[in-house]
Amino acid sequence: MSGRVSLAALAPNPAISALAHDRVLSLHHLMNIDNGNSKLVTAKLETGLVSDEQDRIIRQNDPEKSPGPRMLVYGFESGNVFRTRSDVVRDTVAQLVELVASEPTLYNRSSEPIHRDEYVRLLASASPIERHTSGVMFLFPAEYEYSHGVELICSGTPEGDRKIDDLRVDGLPDGLIELGFSAVEEFWKPWCFAMHENRIASVGFTARLGDHGAESGIVTVPDLRGRGFAAAAVSGWARHPDLQNRMRFYSTSNSNTSSQRVAERLGLSFIGTSFVIF
Repeated sequence: MSGRVSLAALAPNPAISALAHDRVLSLHHLMNIDNGNSKLVTAKLETGLVSDEQDRIIRQNDPEKSPGPRMLVYGFESGNVFRTRSDVVRDTVAQLVELVASEPTLYNRSSEPIHRDEYVRLLASASPIERHTSGVMFLFPAEYEYSHGVELICSGTPEGDRKIDDLRVDGLPDGLIELGFSAVEEFWKPWCFAMHENRIASVGFTARLGDHGAESGIVTVPDLRGRGFAAAAVSGWARHPDLQNRMRFYSTSNSNTSSQRVAERLGLSFIGTSFVIF
């Protein structure tokens, strides 16, 4: 049973209330995960999600308060972690739990849930599926160094303040507008710019921020991609003083090979996989 969610811990018990049973079904199960990994898993969940008292997902933990996934499975070396959104009905959660319990540990980088189609079918019976994605997750070392020759400008510094003032006066450059930015407030702090010939080439920003962890986001202007600016910006983000007491995560989809190459260039530690349904 190593690496799997225990069915025994999930079996209905008439002696407990429906609310308590819902809590059992929706908890992120840390079966066979040692204390060190338990802290890692908890930090990853709390960084990315806002949950209710029953540990069911309310929304994503980003500044825009985006809707959370209806279901997620994280695959770590020591086991799978499972959560559902608060609006997934109890009977559906129970069926999902039974399926998740028979999943192998989804720790390999190429892992895909064997019951993926069943998860989609169950959730689609209530409302249409928006999307489902698989991804990989990485962790920065506690003491992190990355050598590069790129000029960095970061938030919380005089240089960063001056750069923001300039952008307010001059407006955002076309490259950043093309990436979807419309105002300097959309650079989620802490952030770090990688510069090239006085241009912002890449923006490393805080996509998620929790009490114990932070998740990196990274974008690069199209004509400067593939030149190491993304790795430089993310490395500067990871070394930002405001993040030094937090675990720092980097996650990307299986299909985003360029983002995975950034993680490899930075020498990050692979910690697991993700599967989410919206």
